Amino acid sequence: MKFTKINLKEAPFSESWNDYTDFKNWHNFIKDNQLYSYLRGLPSRSTLKYYFENGRDVGEYLRNEENRPPFYDHGYMYKTKDRKAFIVYQPYGALDKMDEYRQVIECWATERVIQAKVYGYDYGWYTSSSYLVIMGLDLSDIKVEKARNAH
Repeated sequence: MKFTKINLKEAPFSESWNDYTDFKNWHNFIKDNQLYSYLRGLPSRSTLKYYFENGRDVGEYLRNEENRPPFYDHGYMYKTKDRKAFIVYQPYGALDKMDEYRQVIECWATERVIQAKVYGYDYGWYTSSSYLVIMGLDLSDIKVEKARNAH
């Protein structure tokens, strides 16, 4: 797994890439959390907890379902300059099932001894029909703002 340095002027972060992403909110998230690098996808050889602790993807290949968070879609792994890693993803879902999604995601994370924060449809940057999920070891200093396209 090779992380790429974030350049807000290049895809996927550039505004010319698509017309449904709230790039201002995404850029603010990157800047506010001092994110340095990213990659699309999940570790294939280590659990998320091991990856968050050690920053390495080693060991035997895992079956996708063992390491794939519930409802995972439109996800990126990020690292800060001090190498703190976490994942952010934005699945689609029904507004009236938000409590159910939150419960399933938080339970999955707790069983794996990692933290999860589940934000509603008023957050994130992908589309107004997706909600925002962040997972890592310590999310106490993560900054998230309401989306421009909030309901």
